[in-house]
Amino acid sequence: MKLNKEELKDIYKKLIVVFSGILFFFIMTNFSHVRDTFFRYISYIRPILIGFGIAFVANMLMNFYEKQFKKYSKLKNEQINVASMVLAFITLGLIVTFFLSVVLPQFISSLINLLYQIPDLITRFVDRIKDYPISDNVISKIETFVQDIESKNLIERLINLVISQGGFMLQGTMSVISHIFKSFFEGFLAISFSIYMLSGKNRLKRNAKQVLYGLLTEDFADRLIRYYTILYRNSYNFFTGQFLEAIIMGIVVFIGITIIGAPYAMILAVASGLLNIIPYIGAITGAILSVVLISIADPIKGLIFLVFIIVYQQIDGNYIYPKLVGGKVGIPAIWIMVAITIGGSIMGVIGMVVFVPIFATFYMILRDHTYKRLDEKEIDISKK
Repeated sequence: MKLNKEELKDIYKKLIVVFSGILFFFIMTNFSHVRDTFFRYISYIRPILIGFGIAFVANMLMNFYEKQFKKYSKLKNEQINVASMVLAFITLGLIVTFFLSVVLPQFISSLINLLYQIPDLITRFVDRIKDYPISDNVISKIETFVQDIESKNLIERLINLVISQGGFMLQGTMSVISHIFKSFFEGFLAISFSIYMLSGKNRLKRNAKQVLYGLLTEDFADRLIRYYTILYRNSYNFFTGQFLEAIIMGIVVFIGITIIGAPYAMILAVASGLLNIIPYIGAITGAILSVVLISIADPIKGLIFLVFIIVYQQIDGNYIYPKLVGGKVGIPAIWIMVAITIGGSIMGVIGMVVFVPIFATFYMILRDHTYKRLDEKEIDISKK
């Protein structure tokens, strides 16, 4: 019996569903092994991935400069592209230099200072909670914990670990040389790859389209390009908004702590800014961390900062965040939380951030396909 085109198409769809289910079952039952294998192979192309990340961030700046040149200058498109790329890398270099030379040293200094003060902070905390109806057994355990910290020199060990990690104190001269050479080589490859991508991004787009339309059907190639466009737009909007939001949050926290005269301004500002890159839970975690540390040192200042951060969160939630990020990701808050949960379980903190635009892309593709199928079937869900 000869099958027609529609019947073959239906069989292919069913086979794809079956094989997808088998693949999903295999991945879930061997998740740890699959994940380890995946990351091992990913490590082989690490310089390329880093270069892609650099190009992605630099492209944000490049787009900004291109708009300004087209608006205020009469340069040709090629000249605008070159000038924008150069300015983008200069800006990125200045930001990295400022972070490494100013922010990072102060952050490490503040962290070491905080670690030295941990026993004293815990002692103050115990003295304060003694006035409340709390079990003497709980207080006794906390005091024993502080004594163990002091007797075993845990703070000094932790500080030495921070210093050694920050200074790349590897064992052996050959290890140091090997590490430096490897890092330099990977950095050189990553930067070279990012420059190549940005300088020839229009050519790369054209070549990619030639391959897609040459090897695939026109309809399938159109869909792939559309999916890529959605992913890129979601990623660009999300990361641009979150980075700006994180910078603003860090600056606001630093200014707020400095104004009220509370300690740990730099370390809490950096921590709050970095945590704020994670949607929703990052801002809450950063606020709780800041309020707790400040309150242990000075409860009144902790209360003042709590009021300050609540007021800022209201302003941020109603005015700043909607303008910077808002609905740009195109996914409800509940699904963002799902993306954060899944991403965190697979890739840790990085997964919490990266999975949001990826999940948003799958959500939008599935939503559009669902609406299309409902229209084809002429089904009105509101009447069901």
